[in-house]
Amino acid sequence: MPTAPLTPLAPGPLCVDSAVIDEVVHQLHQLRHRAALDLALSMGRLIVDKFYGGRTDVWRQRGKRCASFRKLAARPDLPISAAGLYRAVAIYEVWQRIGGVATWKHVGACHLRAVLSLPAADQDLLLARAEADSLSVRELESAVAQLRAAGIDRRGRPRQSVVLRTVRQLERTLDGFDAMVDEAQLRTLDERSVTELRARLGRLRRRCDDIVASLPIDFT
Repeated sequence: MPTAPLTPLAPGPLCVDSAVIDEVVHQLHQLRHRAALDLALSMGRLIVDKFYGGRTDVWRQRGKRCASFRKLAARPDLPISAAGLYRAVAIYEVWQRIGGVATWKHVGACHLRAVLSLPAADQDLLLARAEADSLSVRELESAVAQLRAAGIDRRGRPRQSVVLRTVRQLERTLDGFDAMVDEAQLRTLDERSVTELRARLGRLRRRCDDIVASLPIDFT
């Protein structure tokens, strides 16, 4: 599954000027109609080349702490969320690290995404198994969950974090919203209420994207 060729990009510094960020946004818009895996790899390669000197190891060390990446993620004309952009770079890093993946016939973008929360060694193991056994994404996600649960059992169950408790409470609130409000009720809202609701939900979505982008990817 080789990626389609892009215009060659010279490795750039870790902090770049606004003209380079403009160029990256333009190229991201050009890439957005590609197939899922090709899109993720192309976007990831573009970011690594432009902001991290073409080195995925530098990206692992710096991540979104790079000032240029933060400026890019804050652009209103970005064709992808900040979390999606970060995930694309993570997928590209896994693809680069595991040699020979380009010859695989079964593993796709969703398979790569499913293992991002695992240490590198476990990523390698499960992706190789997914290719050899033609695992579906759901089967791979189940294997990931089992592996993570086994790791927790070996270390002892950690104390639940404030962040996790808060997110679970928010999830329960949204479940309650689904139970109380149906589509017909939403259609009865006046223009002012719809405008306010869109704005508030937009802020919530952006905050969720920021939280996802801040989560660690490699636990090694």
